[in-house]
Amino acid sequence: MKTKIYLGILSLAMGLTLGLASCSDDDYAINTTALLTDSSVVTGSADVTAISAILHGTVSGLKSQASSAYVTGFNYGTASDALTERVVATGGEEFAATVSGGLDQTIYYQAYVTLKCKVTTKK
Repeated sequence: MKTKIYLGILSLAMGLTLGLASCSDDDYAINTTALLTDSSVVTGSADVTAISAILHGTVSGLKSQASSAYVTGFNYGTASDALTERVVATGGEEFAATVSGGLDQTIYYQAYVTLKCKVTTKK
């Protein structure tokens, strides 16, 4: 019985020693600069027809990120202070989305980027 307890303690000690020896402070890097700045997201022009508009935007600073790490799109509405609708865009650094409207209807829009579903930047 004493041998089993001794071997158990010895195994635990060896496991902890090997586990601690394999840890390294160099395994992880912390980004100390912001990925996005105030000028990273730019709302571009729109290609307007009688019944729809293709909205354009650009984002810079996300080249090192996987495309699955962020979502681009537009907030839009019929008043500049009430952008209550949202459409997800397609593309990478340059993105676009189509919204429908009626004749003689003005649509106001603003590009946005959401990182990891947590941080949203819009301009």
